[in-house]
Amino acid sequence: MIDLDGSTLEGGGQLTRVALSLSAIYRLPIRVSRVRANRGSKFSKRGAGASGGLKESHLAALHWLADMCNAKTQGDEVGSEEFVFRPSSKRGLIRGPSDSTIELRNPGSVWLVLQALLPFILFAIDVPVLELTLKGGTNVSKSMSGEYVQQVLIPTLHRIGLPDIEVDIVKRGWTSPVSQIGEVKVMIKAAKRHPFVLPAFDVAERGAIKRVAVTILAHTEAMRNSLRVEVIKALGSQFPAEISVDVVIDEESGSDSRLYLLLVAHTANGWVLGRDCLYNRRIRTDREARVMAEKASENVVGQLTMELSKGGCVDEYLQDQLVIWQALASGASRVDAGRHGADHDEGSLHTKTVRWVCEQMMGNHNLFQADGRCVGTQPYDARTISRSDIAEMTPVLEEAAIDDEG
Repeated sequence: MIDLDGSTLEGGGQLTRVALSLSAIYRLPIRVSRVRANRGSKFSKRGAGASGGLKESHLAALHWLADMCNAKTQGDEVGSEEFVFRPSSKRGLIRGPSDSTIELRNPGSVWLVLQALLPFILFAIDVPVLELTLKGGTNVSKSMSGEYVQQVLIPTLHRIGLPDIEVDIVKRGWTSPVSQIGEVKVMIKAAKRHPFVLPAFDVAERGAIKRVAVTILAHTEAMRNSLRVEVIKALGSQFPAEISVDVVIDEESGSDSRLYLLLVAHTANGWVLGRDCLYNRRIRTDREARVMAEKASENVVGQLTMELSKGGCVDEYLQDQLVIWQALASGASRVDAGRHGADHDEGSLHTKTVRWVCEQMMGNHNLFQADGRCVGTQPYDARTISRSDIAEMTPVLEEAAIDDEG
């Protein structure tokens, strides 16, 4: 049994999701205590509160994985601050269903559910195509949006070697002004060879910025037009004129309390970096609309400019999404988040947390280096051996494994 302290580092839900995913892949029993302690519980500095412990979205992922790998569970209820997940010790690929539906009663993020499921689906389920229907939130705070997933996450996952994944947003789900349940369909195609082996990858050498894609979701056409004008003006003040700006999505949000803006920078070498904002404040007058359009545009353009100034190939939020794939890859991989030498970027707190979980689960405390390098391992072989053998398969990364010059 591997014991994990859920209050470690960032101490949020991502720790739980990554631990569940690796537990199901490797068939390693886990106990997670102080779940999401830093989100408000009797363990946090903020004191007891309703936001700590397991939420509905965590349980949706936990129960789906438990069904797939015949796991026994304890403490699996909303608000629980400790749970046990004990997968069946039977190893090998699972002949899973060709379609599956997960429905949240509240608009919790469907993308955070997918975060826990996707590694297991690719590495442990043997089915040509899995169509996953997820019902819940698609555009909610403290989570990736559906548009970010489509334009940034999925293209990057495909670039590093994952099979084809198609994401269709059937209906957007929001939390404001009233809850609205959305629906997405995720088509996950199996790898050409079984079991799936993710080759080592090198996310490096960003290249020049060539294009910025803009997504605008707002209630009225006038508001969207104001956003379009302000975004182009703000980008023009920060970027060279030769960089093209394209509005790729311009759609109604369904409420004057819903405004979403996403900017995605495309580089000459095919990498994508995004920054976005979600506003839930009601816009009552034309003046408020103009002020909000200017504020939102300057905010997101400023964030994107700051992100690009680091020189990395991924944005802050994409970096932590790639950590588990580095750990599961069959060799040494690198994700360049920018800044090198003494000023190198060691990663966000989320990134450090996922690295910590992977190292705990794989029994190797030298799996990652601060500069984004990772030893990697081989999940298929690992399913036929013990946890101690996993550590032996992941030696300390040699400096020469990936040269700084590419």
